[in-house]
Order: sequence, then structure tokens, then C-alpha cells
Amino acid sequence: MDYRNIYSSKGNKKEFIITSKQMEVYQNSTKNPESINYNVPYYYKLKKGVNIERIKKGIIEIIKKQDILRSRYIEKEVNGKIEIYGIIEDKNSFKFEEYHYENVQKFIRPFNLKEGPLLRVGFINSEVLLIDMHQIISDGNSISILCKELNNYYNKDGNEGESISKLEIQFSDYAYYLKEMKNGEQYNKQIEFFKGMFKNNYSLLNIPKKEDYVKVKSNESSESKKYKTFIKEIPKNISMKIDVFINDYNINKTAFFMSIYGFVISKYSRQENIYSSIMSANKNNNVNLANIIGRFDSTQPILLKYDNDKKTFIDLINETMDILMTMNKFQDISFNEISKTINLKPCDNTFIYLSNNVIYNDNMNNSIFDDYEKINYCLMHENKYEIFQNNNNKFDISCYIIENGNTYEVIIEFNNNKYKSNMINRILESYLEVLNQIDQFKNNISEIEYIPETEKEKIIKNFNDNDYKYKLNKLFHEEFRKVARKNNDKSAIIYDGKEISYGKLDEMSNSLAHFLRNQGVKRGDIIPIVSERSYYYIVAIIGIMKSGGAYLPIDPEFPKNRIEYMIEEVNAKLVLKYITDETNDKKLKLNNPAVKIFSLEHYNYNENTEDIKNINSGEDLCYVIFTSGTTGKPKGTMITHNNLINYCLYSQTINGNKDIFETEIKSALAFSKFTFDMSV
Repeated sequence: MDYRNIYSSKGNKKEFIITSKQMEVYQNSTKNPESINYNVPYYYKLKKGVNIERIKKGIIEIIKKQDILRSRYIEKEVNGKIEIYGIIEDKNSFKFEEYHYENVQKFIRPFNLKEGPLLRVGFINSEVLLIDMHQIISDGNSISILCKELNNYYNKDGNEGESISKLEIQFSDYAYYLKEMKNGEQYNKQIEFFKGMFKNNYSLLNIPKKEDYVKVKSNESSESKKYKTFIKEIPKNISMKIDVFINDYNINKTAFFMSIYGFVISKYSRQENIYSSIMSANKNNNVNLANIIGRFDSTQPILLKYDNDKKTFIDLINETMDILMTMNKFQDISFNEISKTINLKPCDNTFIYLSNNVIYNDNMNNSIFDDYEKINYCLMHENKYEIFQNNNNKFDISCYIIENGNTYEVIIEFNNNKYKSNMINRILESYLEVLNQIDQFKNNISEIEYIPETEKEKIIKNFNDNDYKYKLNKLFHEEFRKVARKNNDKSAIIYDGKEISYGKLDEMSNSLAHFLRNQGVKRGDIIPIVSERSYYYIVAIIGIMKSGGAYLPIDPEFPKNRIEYMIEEVNAKLVLKYITDETNDKKLKLNNPAVKIFSLEHYNYNENTEDIKNINSGEDLCYVIFTSGTTGKPKGTMITHNNLINYCLYSQTINGNKDIFETEIKSALAFSKFTFDMSV
């Protein structure tokens, strides 16, 4: 497209309808006129002895050359409809500002879009150049153009007043082109492309969030978001491997790094389709646009698919590259336009690749800037005085890959209200781990490791370290006796309107234990309990433990043959029961007459209520739980006293108690069937 032809046919060169990308900024800025979220501040340390007046003259010449730097924005009624126009001012009464380090924060303040100017320039003690531009007139590449032009002006031959050569086209020509394009076939092609990409279901990222984020979310605005940044440099040896790999396979760097980003995010979110976005300079190597300042950069939605782990990682990168190449042709349409047209969900993450060409001006000879390569947003002065604090990120996660000479940096900026720092740090470490696997990219995706060895060690050894030191002489029924002594009159069981105190429960279980001993129950004998839900069941299990035996819970609803099988399997000589249903009670007419059956409700619990001597140790059997038998006959699992105490002590750590036997717990609801181990 020859933008010069568009310019000559436009007519009025002093005003233009703003682009959709500018419109997004305009709407948000006018909603919050006191906000500095759309300010883009920079500071550059100047070399000693530079001529400040010559720098100022250079700035004035650049403002004359770049119409967009003299623009302001107004609402205008056209054919009964309100349109937003950019107005180019001829006058150039630009004022420079002077600061000290102590008051430099005053430099960053809201712009007035209606009045302008939307560029602000200042100095700190003739040592630091301050530049602040509104996002409606600039993008990430604009500052590079401005600095390069300024440096060229400062170092050019000839008179100081010599003006910089004029541009053949201006940003307003580009805006006019976009307006005309919306009426053509190209615009519809772009819309159809993104419709096809998002025709199936997709979701926002499902990365684990902070527990309290639901409360924060309802009140969260772009102003209230708190961002944090993690930075990791890719080692030189890996950076060299990356460059060789990209060259050998003829792969685009953006596609390479974004594929890895999507892969890692898919692992942490457990999603096969990753809905993300990508930012680009959006000049498509067009020489007519290369030196124009303005809001050209583009944010586009993208859906990355990781649903086939049989693909090689190289295949994955090539697929991403094909998508990006197509998207590269469709950058003239803004994210907002796409979103409104195809009803797209708001995107919560983005990926940005910044090459050397974008970040540095390698041809900047005799630079007026001290250590130009360290230019960045919101940097600190060498005395650690924090000059700027600004936050204009609308994404919850932004991943930057920055080409830094012969190495790369990975930067993740994230909404700290939403995500924990350790979670994002693990994502960053995983990104580097995948890069370490670059020699394996010929293999299937499923073979690519993303968890670093150090993290594996934590997972396998530290996170799985559930050892808990406790005294081996503890037994559940003995600990219960201590609890009962301390809480003698307090309710231990409430069931069906009846309450039993700890003291009463202790006495009833003592009485039953004496009875069982008298019946010949020895250490480790298994006593089945066939019981409905009632307090008799609790009395029975504690009484059996005190007697030295082990209990086996059996549901009276079980089929008769299953009940008989379980009783025979444990070689039971005695069975305790509490059954009110007559049909279920008949099931206990066993074929083996040697097995004694006692009804719990008919026993006299007022006899022999004194304590009974313990005969067990931790290794003795405590209870038996049978499986359901769905894959064959039921199988019994034998649980020792040590197993039960270990479970109790584990429960105390989960509940945050120092000692479950020493802590007063007001109440606990028992609803599981007694035949499930969870009921214990």
C-alpha cells in the first residue's frame, strides 16, 4: 500500500478520525481523566558536558517534523453521529520543565487530551532527560524513533538551526487509510479469520489464584491492580543453542518463544487450548512507516492448541509460526474491534517479543545518552532514588522476551492481587527448563520436561515428607480414657435425641470390655460388629479395643452370604449386634453354631465399670475394614493401633492443632457408613 497516494487524496491535512487503537486509549482516558495509567514515562541519563540547549532545539525540530506530537483530540458531530478527531496544531510553543531528584515525581501527571500537548520533556539538573508521552500518540517503538532522531540532530554537521528533513507521510495518513480499509474486503477477511480461530469453546487461564481473590476481584480496577515483576536471563550457552536452532530450522523467533510460553501455561492451567494475545509493532517492515511516531502497535487475540502430545515440539512451533504469519497480514484491526464483532471474551494475558531492532538503535553513533542500552521504563537513578512508579498494564500476566545483545531475558509481569509470587516464579523456572530441553525438540511434546530438577526434589522428598514424631506408647483407647477423665460430664455422643457423656461412655465401654475378656477374648482377636447407626456402635468399638481385641464393622444391610463370609474369614468366635430391622436380624442366623452372638442393647452396662488393664501394644491389630468386593470376594485390610494413632496425629496437623487428644473440639458430625474407613 502506497500511503503517499492516500495522503494526497485526503484533503484536510489538519484533522483525522482517530484509529480504533487510539479510540481504546481515548475512551479509557476520558473515563478517568485524572489517571496516569496511559502515561508512558522514560528517563535517560545524559553524558557529561552535553549541550542542553541543543537537545531542546532538537526536540522542537522533531515536534515540527512529527505531526502526531502536535495533536490533540476532540469530539465532533458528523452526520448526527459523534466522532473523535485528532487535530494537528500549527503553533509550537513548547515548554521544557526543570526538576531536582527530590521533586521529580511531579513530572508524571495527567494529560489533557482536548488541549495538548501530549508530549512532556524535562531535565533533572542537566543530567537526566525526562520524556513522557500519552499512549494515544505513541507506542513502544516511538521512543526509539524519537531518541534516534534527537541523537542525529545533535550530532549532524552544519548549523544548529538546520531543520530535520520532513516526512513524506504522517500518522494521520495511516489513520485515513484504516478508515478507508474498513469499507473494503480486507477488513472482512480479518474478521472472518478471527471468527474461525475462536469458533470452538475456549476459556480464560485457569492458573491457581490466591484464595482471597474472589473477594478482591469484585472491587478490582486497573488502578487497584498491584503488579510484580520477575526477570531471568537465559544463560549464554542456551541462548547460542536457541540461535542455532532457529537458524537451522528457519523458525521465527516470536513463534519459537511464544510456543514455549503457551506450552508452559498449558501445564500450569491444565488446559489444552490457551487463549492469549500477542503484541507487535504493526509496521510490517513498511519503509514509509518506519520513522513515524504514533500508536501503530497491535494487540491481537490468539488461540494456541496443545491437544496432541504426539506432535514434536518443532511441529508445534511451526504451527504457531503459520498462525502468526497469517495474523501479521491482519494487524490493522484492533483487539477491541475483534472483540466487539465476534463477541470475544476479555483476554487476561499477553506475550511480547522485543528484538534488538526494537529496543536498541545500533546505529546511534556518538550517543548523547550514557549507557543507552539500559534504557527502560521507570528505571532507578544510580543513587537508588525511585524516580517513577507507573502502572499501565491491563493484563494479569504479561510475558516479555527481550533480545539483549547475544542473550535473552524472560520477564513476567503479573497481577499480584490475583496470583501468588511463588506460582509465577515456578512458571518462569519452567520456561527456562523447557529451553534447557531444546536438544529434545525433535521429540514428542509429551517427552519435554518442564519441571526443574530442584523442583522435582521438593515434590518427591520435601512435599512428600509426612513424617511426624510421636510417642510409640500411645493407644487410642488409652488416650480416650484420658480425654474422658478431663471431660467427664461433657457430651460425647448425641444421637436420636439422647446424649451420653464422656464419663458414661468410658464406664459403658469398660463394662463391655470386662464382659468380652470373660468370654475369652484375647489380644488380637477379631470381633465383628453388625450394627445400625447408634451409640451402641461407639460403645462396642471402644469396649473391643479395651478388651485387647480388634473390631470388624459389618453393615446389616449387606446380603446374608456376604455377612457370613466376612465372619468366617476372620475366624470370629463372638459377634456383637444392634439391629432393629427384623429382616436384617434374620441374616445373623449363622450356619456355624459355635459363633456366639450378643445383642448390645440387652447388656447391663452398670456392671464392672472400673478401668480394665491394657494388654495391647502399637503393633497389635486394632480393626479390620473389608473392601466392597466389586472385583471379586471382599478383602480385609488390617489396621494396627500405630496406624490409627498415626492417622489421628496426621489429622491434627491438617486441622492446625498441637495435639488432637489435648484440644477441645466442640463438635464433629459423623455421617459416613461405619463400614468405610473414613468413618474412623
